[in-house]
Amino acid sequence: MAVDLLTSDIEWFRRLIEDLLEISRLDAGVANLALEPARIDEQVTETIGPLAPDAPMEIDPRVTTEQVALEKRRIQAAMRNLVENAQTHGGGIVGITIRRLADTAGRRRGLRARNPTRRA
Repeated sequence: MAVDLLTSDIEWFRRLIEDLLEISRLDAGVANLALEPARIDEQVTETIGPLAPDAPMEIDPRVTTEQVALEKRRIQAAMRNLVENAQTHGGGIVGITIRRLADTAGRRRGLRARNPTRRA
């Protein structure tokens, strides 16, 4: 049991250090973003699905057909962080919603993980 907790903490700390080093490289101009086309719904289901398999997922059909340019590793890290924070500090995830948010260009997307202790 203690070994599992230690292993989990070490993995979390390793990912944190990697993320901080990458941010530092970008700030220093020695690294570039590697954007590639991807679908947000696929990224969310691949990343969050295994972390929160029982959480219902609501996906706006308009989002499932859109390709966006993103760096997969970064978006996956951000989504993992959202899930881990919800599980650690918010009582878990009760649902995931992916929808297009309105703006003047119609290009914003949103991801929301609902907290069971707050109203959605």
